[in-house]
Amino acid sequence: MFQKEDKCNNLNDHMALKHRKANSHEIETSNGTYMNLSVAECNLYLLQNQINDDLFFTDQIIESPDWDDGSDCDIKRDLGKTMFRRLFHWGPLTAICITLIIGVAVTYVHLQWWPLTTVASFLDLSLFLLFNYLTLINLSKSSFFGPGYAPYNWKPPKKEDESRLQYCRICDGFKLPRAHHCSKCGRCVCKMDHHCPWINNCVGHRNHALFVRFLASATLGCIHAAIILSSTLYRFLSRVWYFSYDDNNELIILSLYSFIFIIFAFGLSLGVVISVGFLLGLQIRGIIRNRTCIEDYIVDKANARERNSEFIYPYDLGWRRNISDVLLTWDGIPKGNGIWWPVRYPTTQFTLSEEQLLQKKYKRENAHEVEIIQNFSGGYCSSLKFGICIWFCQPWSDETRQLVKVGEHWMVTRITKHWFYGTLLDEKKTTTELGKEKIIVVRGWFPRICARRL
Repeated sequence: MFQKEDKCNNLNDHMALKHRKANSHEIETSNGTYMNLSVAECNLYLLQNQINDDLFFTDQIIESPDWDDGSDCDIKRDLGKTMFRRLFHWGPLTAICITLIIGVAVTYVHLQWWPLTTVASFLDLSLFLLFNYLTLINLSKSSFFGPGYAPYNWKPPKKEDESRLQYCRICDGFKLPRAHHCSKCGRCVCKMDHHCPWINNCVGHRNHALFVRFLASATLGCIHAAIILSSTLYRFLSRVWYFSYDDNNELIILSLYSFIFIIFAFGLSLGVVISVGFLLGLQIRGIIRNRTCIEDYIVDKANARERNSEFIYPYDLGWRRNISDVLLTWDGIPKGNGIWWPVRYPTTQFTLSEEQLLQKKYKRENAHEVEIIQNFSGGYCSSLKFGICIWFCQPWSDETRQLVKVGEHWMVTRITKHWFYGTLLDEKKTTTELGKEKIIVVRGWFPRICARRL
């Protein structure tokens, strides 16, 4: 089956052959023959023959192709907004205020609970302040750098690949593999996970590691803060016992306002540990599987749909490779250009995009048209006029509660007991700063009571 190696005449030939074996792989073709190729040769061969299902690749990974179409440069430079516009928003400002409140409270009580008279107390306070610094710096970086945006009017290098990609009418270009359009950012986002109000930006390819660092430092810092604050509160509430029986430690004295402030900061730190810690767990779980929240939803639908063969998720390269590609970089920017990705054999660069096209085709075939018979002004509270039940049973998502007017026609694609999710059939257009017409796709949730089926 395998070709026998010729005997080496000298040590140099032997070492060269040994190096080639360590850096080579065998590919079996449909006629049973074997080819021994280097990693680069394997990748080139598989990319050229990726539509052929007869191949067997031992490493199960096809590295990302080097298709240079000039978009990588745009993705790295396009930040969307300035740092001030990113941070001057209720989400980042709230996160910064919470961090500063907890930081001030812990620093104040630490000087009473454990004064800086020993090296250990100095290191303990320094560690807490380091967590504060890392939280603020990673919050700022993940907000400013953003996820990376697909260039407007983007097209794949090969014309024949256009049919294998989704088209975004708003950005007037094809969607990159793993990219999705964010209605809040108004752009197609590279490897979009979700839009996070706390950083006033999307979490995606470019800022994924920075966002995880922000979550990790915030969680660890608040665990540290909760320990210090709870210890301080315990010693303050037990000050009578400490006064009577403990002569080794200074009493902790707090005024009424200081006590309320410490209680408030302690509650904030516990809230951050629970909420942000839960989100951190979800992010780590996604990184281990190399899936975003959106891709989890796509894969679930792919597995639920009737198909002739099992759906293979193309981007799961094994947990070690998944973690190293995202987290193990010094500057916090994940590996890759955000356009093309390493994939598992026998999938291709377009496997997930083709699955999305099939799912959207199925969704269109099962959609139905409705006519609006009652006005709805949009927003989260406006549905109260239709009853407390409809308001309380809103979908648990941050998607728009869309304004609808009597006489409009909508195409509904998602349904809950009391709500419709649809797209306005009458397209709206606007003119950009460059004088080009831009289509506005209006979609969102509205109460079912406002519409009737046609």
